Amino acid sequence: METEELKNQTAEAAEELKNQAAEAAEEVKEQAAETASDVKDSAEDLLKNMKEKAEDVINDISENETVKAVREKVEGWVSEENLKNVKEKVEGAGMKVLSSHVSRGLSREELDNHDLTAALAWWDKCIDVHKRAGMKYM
Repeated sequence: METEELKNQTAEAAEELKNQAAEAAEEVKEQAAETASDVKDSAEDLLKNMKEKAEDVINDISENETVKAVREKVEGWVSEENLKNVKEKVEGAGMKVLSSHVSRGLSREELDNHDLTAALAWWDKCIDVHKRAGMKYM
């Protein structure tokens, strides 16, 4: 009888260990699924942030390149010779030149650094050129 009782106890212990192992395996599986989900969410957030940063950089580069190209074109045009040519053409058509419309935007760098030195120098040159070309108003 002792052998039979020992067999039963061993079988019960084995069954208990089997159940505990199954429960532990299920807990590990759930934790792994949660961790995988967290990693996926973190990776998606990281990817989204990287994409937004890349778009910001592209927009900044594009904006700065556009501003730079326009500024170069305008700076090349704002000369006494060009303004006198315009004045001559307008007066040749029987009209009188009174004014010229000009504009100069601020670059992102000028705005970020609160440095208007280059912009003010541009306006000084622009005003001087317009005066020498005979423009009364800007």
